[in-house]
Amino acid sequence: MSGFLHNWLYALLGTSIICSVAMALTPAGKQRKVTALVCSVVIICALIAPFKKLDMTQYAKNLELYRARGDELTVKAGEINNELSRTIIEEQSGAYILDKAASCGIAVSAKVTASRSGDDGSFYPYEADISCENPEEGRKKLAVTIEAELGIPEARQHWSANDE
Repeated sequence: MSGFLHNWLYALLGTSIICSVAMALTPAGKQRKVTALVCSVVIICALIAPFKKLDMTQYAKNLELYRARGDELTVKAGEINNELSRTIIEEQSGAYILDKAASCGIAVSAKVTASRSGDDGSFYPYEADISCENPEEGRKKLAVTIEAELGIPEARQHWSANDE
């Protein structure tokens, strides 16, 4: 396709240069008007000539191929976007738990798993695996906050000791 455009543009450029030279060399008057008319016709012919060689069936096949590729890329982009959204939700929720734990004076590590909502398809924090030195103390101080702020109920908060 680019070879087609390349050749077409060179033909138009060459025709335009020749017509410009012809117009510059033609004296004013009727001869110049006739030269202008002839040059206009020649440029129009150069402009539309490639279209008579255009294979419309091949063009239609290529167009359908490009549409199919576009659809595939759109689906793939949607999948990548969903995965990125899920990763962002999980990382931000984990960072939130770490910040809340640090403000309470507890050293924890947290891994949050996100799940898709049925209503609009967006992700939300679903469950959390949290480990700290004293899981019972951490649960007492953070479980209610995690449930209130992130919407992860205590039943889906899995507390464990660091040594496990």
